[in-house]
Amino acid sequence: MGWMVRIKLHLRRFSRRHQWIMLAVRSFVIFSATFGGAYGFIAGSRSEHSGYNPNNFAIGASFLFAVACLALATVSMRLRFLRLKMRKIALHNEALADRNWELQEAEDRARSLFESQSDLIVLRDAEGKITFVNDTYCELARKQRLELIGSRFQFTVLEQGESAIESSGTRIHDQRIETALGARWIAWREALVRFDAGAPAEMQCVGRDVTDRTESERALSEARDQADAANRAKSRFLAMASHEIRTPLNGIIGMSGLLLDTVLTP
Repeated sequence: MGWMVRIKLHLRRFSRRHQWIMLAVRSFVIFSATFGGAYGFIAGSRSEHSGYNPNNFAIGASFLFAVACLALATVSMRLRFLRLKMRKIALHNEALADRNWELQEAEDRARSLFESQSDLIVLRDAEGKITFVNDTYCELARKQRLELIGSRFQFTVLEQGESAIESSGTRIHDQRIETALGARWIAWREALVRFDAGAPAEMQCVGRDVTDRTESERALSEARDQADAANRAKSRFLAMASHEIRTPLNGIIGMSGLLLDTVLTP
């Protein structure tokens, strides 16, 4: 049974690829059958011992005509069915084309949104190769997108900040990296994303430039440390000055009390 199916598949594939050859073969077979049948009938009817009977001939011709009409009706119904089926397929294809157009438009909007973001966006596969970068990443790297796609490019890390992992599995950490615009602090959010069920997950890294915030926090921290140091120095100075002043004042106050309580003579 399997070899018959394979033969049919090969014949259908051959007929699709070579339509002119199949049309010529079909035309030859139909012409041969028609011409052969007509020639045999005419030759047989003209023979002396053919036993030609007009009544039998009329009955046979009527039967053949009825069979031909039935065949034509069957072919017409089949063609109508195929026409309806083709119409449904055409409508389905139009719906699929509209859906594909909507998906393409949504993908273009999403891609333009990704590329116009001020944050750094980069996708890496399981081997660490870049599969997508936006314009901001390219500007900081001073490289073209085609140069970055497929490479393992990474910024030089000058200082690594603290990292934390959220309940969703997203890793958050800060890095001070060397860029074409100088050293910048970037707050990264790294998470695994899967765009296709049959494809492996990719690492999506979204970075935000927090250099101004980090520098402000550091300046505030340094100012707070200096204020704390000045406060401690003031406290030490007051404690020492209070001790140094209180010691002689005790003697002066004591002697003054004695002088006030004693009758003075010349």
